Amino acid sequence: MTPNPKLSMIVATDDTYATVRRTVSFLLKQTAIADVELIIACCSAEDLNPDMDDLNCFGCHQIVERPGTFASGHFLAAAIAAARAPAVMYLEEHNFPPPRTAEVAIKELVENARPALGFSMEPSNPGIVAWAHLYGQFGTAVAPVISGPVPRFGGHHAAYRKDTLMPYGDDLPDLMNNEAVLHEDMRQRGTPMFITSEVIIPHAQISDFSVLVRQDYLAQRVYAAARMELLNWSIWRRLVYVAGAPLIPIKRGITAAYHIIRTGRATRLLLPTVPVMFAAHTAGAFGEAVGYIFGAGEKVNADRMEIELDRYAFVNATDRQQAQDGQYLRR
Repeated sequence: MTPNPKLSMIVATDDTYATVRRTVSFLLKQTAIADVELIIACCSAEDLNPDMDDLNCFGCHQIVERPGTFASGHFLAAAIAAARAPAVMYLEEHNFPPPRTAEVAIKELVENARPALGFSMEPSNPGIVAWAHLYGQFGTAVAPVISGPVPRFGGHHAAYRKDTLMPYGDDLPDLMNNEAVLHEDMRQRGTPMFITSEVIIPHAQISDFSVLVRQDYLAQRVYAAARMELLNWSIWRRLVYVAGAPLIPIKRGITAAYHIIRTGRATRLLLPTVPVMFAAHTAGAFGEAVGYIFGAGEKVNADRMEIELDRYAFVNATDRQQAQDGQYLRR
């Protein structure tokens, strides 16, 4: 066991180890695995049923229990607090980090002491809805990117120094549940954010149109609720954003289109994805307006977490068969 790991890599599940096994299989290939602490955050260690042969391959490991969790940020905050390493990184059960991911994170966060590091992304499933989801939600981080300072990362596609996150205290669960709000706060505080082009992480995207629309509504409602609560928005500012909600699909659509052009995929993707993104962003704008007025609540957070923590269930059979690499989407 490594007594002083350099990076804690976190996976989370409200189910059993089988749900996160695919992602852990990619963590087992890390070139810096001896310096990695694996943390599995779950509702119950007894019900998790982990593969100890897998866990024992890491420098060290922990299982962190967070019973009764209805939002992924609560899992993550508990794991971050328990982490032994000076740097932490959350790996969703639907992303698949290349072998040098931990090595690069350690270099930038530990050796270069960057407060926060973002990674570029590509879809592991190739359908139009998947591309629309990727650009609509993660445009800044879609590969190719140029290494350097950025104003935001892709949500759940970043690593941090632990001392960047722990000062947030009781707000950390909600901020990790809504990393866009965390990044907004970091910008306001002047905390440097750096993205690397050294690693591109494949990420499973939603591939059914109706689910994408529902997910955008849920995600934006949770985002708005966190934004007004954690950034201490006045009622007047909230009302201004509610009134401006019809402009959100246009703003988000322009941003997504810019990133499609930036990454050289306009000819293939611009026309097919724009209608899909507009529909999703319209639902998201409605969700954001509702969030500013009524907040989110446990049910909304729980519904969103279902889509976040078992993405395989929301990738259709066609996309699974046509994935860039079958290993990404096989059970």
